[in-house]
Amino acid sequence: EKHWQIFQRKHLATDTTLTVLDDGNTPVPGKRRAEIAKAQAIHRIDGARTAMLRQVRRAKWGKFSSNSLTFGQYVIGAVMASAFVQKSLSPNIVGIFGIVVLIASAMKQHYHPDANVQNALQSASQLETLISQSEDRLVVIQTTAASNTDDPMPYLELMERITAETGRIVAPSIATPTKAIV
Repeated sequence: EKHWQIFQRKHLATDTTLTVLDDGNTPVPGKRRAEIAKAQAIHRIDGARTAMLRQVRRAKWGKFSSNSLTFGQYVIGAVMASAFVQKSLSPNIVGIFGIVVLIASAMKQHYHPDANVQNALQSASQLETLISQSEDRLVVIQTTAASNTDDPMPYLELMERITAETGRIVAPSIATPTKAIV
């Protein structure tokens, strides 16, 4: 009952369609406590799915930046190393290319975009596993619940697990980017 009361205070106080009557145990007709908790668990699964997609996008952008920095570091650096190119280009362009190579090298060494890509992909994989396990648990709860019962506890426990695991997985990835150890 404690979990239900916390959930009720937190999520139902402002929504008149889901308000629980004064005795705290009788939901408004048409909305059972288990249904409300199930809807919230599904909402948490959707939140984990959104976090997973955000990590996938982060990995894609990280890969793009890593490839761009590699291009700037090696390809432009190799072109500049050629005496022929240095003689045929103006000193200003050679200087700009030199700055590009220097910045690309420094950024790649300082931020390690490849490591950030791996971290994002690992987080996305962990979130995908969490989503699959949560969806499976949701089916188990629905298929094993006794008919005519209104027990929200299995859904509330699932919801709490999803919230905790999503936070554990995503928290390190939203911290500062991986930097070089000095």
